[in-house]
Amino acid sequence: MKMKKVFLPLLAMGIAGIVIFSACGGNGYDDATGDSLTEAGDPVANDLGHHGGGNETTPPVQGIVQEPPPQSTGLIFLYGEEHLRDHEEMLARQLERWGYYYNTHGMRHLFLEKPFYTGEFLNQWLYADNEAEADTMMLALVDEGAVSPFHAEHFFGVIRRDFPDTVFHGVNIGGMWNVATGQRFLAYLISSGQSNTARYELTRQNIAQAEMYSRTWDDGLPPISWIRDKADNFVRAFDALGGESVMGIFNTQHTEFGNHTQLRMYASATLATRLQRRYGDAVSSVNLQEILQQEEWYRIAEELIESRTITLNDIDYEATLLSDADLSGEDLFIVRSLFFRLENAYENLRHSLDTGGRMAFVNFPVEVEHEQIYVMAQITEDGFAWMRYFRTSRGVGLFVRENEDGTILASDMPAYGWDFAPMAVEFTAERRGFFDYFG
Repeated sequence: MKMKKVFLPLLAMGIAGIVIFSACGGNGYDDATGDSLTEAGDPVANDLGHHGGGNETTPPVQGIVQEPPPQSTGLIFLYGEEHLRDHEEMLARQLERWGYYYNTHGMRHLFLEKPFYTGEFLNQWLYADNEAEADTMMLALVDEGAVSPFHAEHFFGVIRRDFPDTVFHGVNIGGMWNVATGQRFLAYLISSGQSNTARYELTRQNIAQAEMYSRTWDDGLPPISWIRDKADNFVRAFDALGGESVMGIFNTQHTEFGNHTQLRMYASATLATRLQRRYGDAVSSVNLQEILQQEEWYRIAEELIESRTITLNDIDYEATLLSDADLSGEDLFIVRSLFFRLENAYENLRHSLDTGGRMAFVNFPVEVEHEQIYVMAQITEDGFAWMRYFRTSRGVGLFVRENEDGTILASDMPAYGWDFAPMAVEFTAERRGFFDYFG
């Protein structure tokens, strides 16, 4: 079936909400807007989108195809997530946005952070003639670890029911945990007489990528070329569409503009930045994870203001309001800033995970004391909030990190700045293990 060519308008200019600040190298971006899922029935019109700028092209690199097609003229809408196993609200937001593009603009191509061969099997599953056949196909993918049971039901099942003409594109590096899926797809291609096709070659090379990186990862973390090859896979698939616009769902570490802030790849440009260099303003990015986090923070802030209590790690704490500043006339996105002290909370929360943030005592709105827990709530005019949690240690701060096996590493570090001013340590009130981000 020939796909209809679409040209989507760029997201609305101007700033209608809070801004997600992210590093951006070279060309920069604009068009950051607030998110409203109810206005005018358009869930993406006010997304916190970042558009790439400039028209630089990346130098030739080794991709999966030696002779790529001409550069696409379509648009790329990236959405960032955290790979949580059972984040139903996140999947609902992704489906809401895909439904908008699918129904309103006729888009059909959905790019996923899965290998090429998994995307191909998902397409076969989507177009299966009957539910029994489809169930057998999906069960095989779940058994191989290519798709989680939760995603099979709450994401892919909804797409099969509501958006049946979707075309999946897997552009990730093949993973050693699901090479069996790739080998099974190769066997299918051979049995169906497709061993001399591009699909066979792409599958073979995707598996080869997995095998190569399984040998070259350092301490379980990938080299810089891993991101380059992921971007090459994306470019290959996108350019082959000849001008079609696409939506892509990837981990937030890949959808932010600038360099990576995770996986010890600080010198490596993200996927979004690499695409930006090639396609310029055609690339936009929305951090759905941050939108959900800020909405949750707003709910917590409202509850805190009303009840003067807050629940952290399943324990209720009484909160004393120390400062309430009205900033509505200051021409800022933040219209209200509140500062609380949590009573009798220090001993329970002093080992909470460190975010790396610090704030000098003198920068708080009121005088703070040692061995206390403080909460800062900043409210925006569009129904979002930032919640920041601080602990004040005496003499030394407790530097707390979590190892990959779930154990806690705690070490002493000075709680003083370069000028020996006492510093409060910012921590996260949400304790999640390393492996909760994969599924």
